[in-house]
Order: sequence, then C-alpha cells, then structure tokens
Amino acid sequence: MPNSIYTSFLEFDVETSKRRLYAPNSYRSVREASLVPVVTAEALSLAAFFPLVWSLEGDHVELMALRSLIPLGRAQLPDTLRIYKALPLLLQAFPLRLMPESPRQFGLDGALPDRPTDTGAPIFTPQRTLSRGADIKLRALSALKRSLDETQAISQALWDLEMLMEWQLPLDGIAHAEVGPLFVVSTEPSVLSRQIELATRFGADAMLLVAAHRISLYRTGPLLTAARGLSTKGALETDVDAAPVSREL
Repeated sequence: MPNSIYTSFLEFDVETSKRRLYAPNSYRSVREASLVPVVTAEALSLAAFFPLVWSLEGDHVELMALRSLIPLGRAQLPDTLRIYKALPLLLQAFPLRLMPESPRQFGLDGALPDRPTDTGAPIFTPQRTLSRGADIKLRALSALKRSLDETQAISQALWDLEMLMEWQLPLDGIAHAEVGPLFVVSTEPSVLSRQIELATRFGADAMLLVAAHRISLYRTGPLLTAARGLSTKGALETDVDAAPVSREL
C-alpha cells in the first residue's frame, strides 16, 4: 500500500508497546489524507461518503477513497469529518500499521499526535490485557489485512482486463486542485464480457466491489462543490479540524 500517509515504521516491541494511542483525528496524517487506500471489505460502507477509484502506483493499481480534491484535506465534506464509520480502516487503525515488506506483520507509525482530542489509551492495561483503544485499532487493522490480498488481486485483474479508464474530472473553477491520474470502471458495452470473466475468477466479492464503486461516484458532485467553495485563499486556510471525529479511546 502507498506510504504517503506514514512517516516511519516502528517494530512492535517492549519499548513501542509503551506508547499511548489516540483518536484518529489527533494525528496530522489522518486529518490531511486526501487519497486513502481501501479494501473490498469496507467498499460498500465507504461508498456512501467518497468516490472509490483506482490509482496507478508504480506497476500496479490501488483501490482508493478520494476524500478531497485539494491537498492536505482542505476540501473534505463536513459529514465525513464527524462520522467515525466514514474513516477508512487504514485511518481507523492509525498509528498501528502493517509492515511494508510483510503485511502479515504489524507495527506502529512514528507519528506523534499534534492535536490530541483525548487523553489517549495505553496499548496494554496494568493487567496486561488490551485496552479498549488498542482493541478498536487492532480490529480495524485485522479487517484491513484480511481483505488486502483479495483487493489487490481484483484491482489488478480490472487493470489487466482493460476494464479501467482514466477518470475525467471537471476541475474548472477549482483553485489548487491536485489530483493525479485516477481510474474508474468503464461503462462501455464491450466491458460486459470482461466483467463476467471477472465474476468467474473472483466471485461475488468482485461484483460487489464494482457495484460499490459505481454507487460511490454519486459522491463526486458534493466533493466538487466543496472544492469550489474553497477557491479563495482565505478559505483554503480553513482548518480541517473544524469538525473532528469525536470517538474517544
């Protein structure tokens, strides 16, 4: 998965296990994430909040949630900032993260909370059981890991079967928009036979992912409106913390 959200990887050991965990929006990386890797397990629920599209990352494609068209998350929709379930699993788990070279292993990101919204929680209680905060984040990380391989396989198949086409976003009137090449599933009639091939290879999960993707594109309009509303310099300086996710650990 792309590492732009992360700063550094810390192995999980006795020393790092002493760190406290904070609510997601306590971390700058979470607040400012505009394009976030997501997985099939969360696609349908996230489709109610963001466009789900694909980004070309090196020699492979990644499924992404587009949270903002302007860098540093400056044009996120207010409702997605207030609702915990609008956070992708990767952000729910932060600063817990999967090891880049081996997603079977996990550790912590080196980022520290710059604007803590709560007092934080230890990873382990004095009785050496998991704290509630650690349990919440580990569950999110586990769900992410379980769906990661399938998501990557389906995404790559969509690319190899030439079912993806570059997304033409109408960015006129939007100052400071910064969106790299993104891809959506083509609606051309010729795609039908390849969609059937995708279904035979990956089953219902692939079809549900494509359906969630198509539903999610209806969130493009509100995202464009939010970005156009931040066209002035003063608006672009608005703090994304105006409506933080309120779930405490």
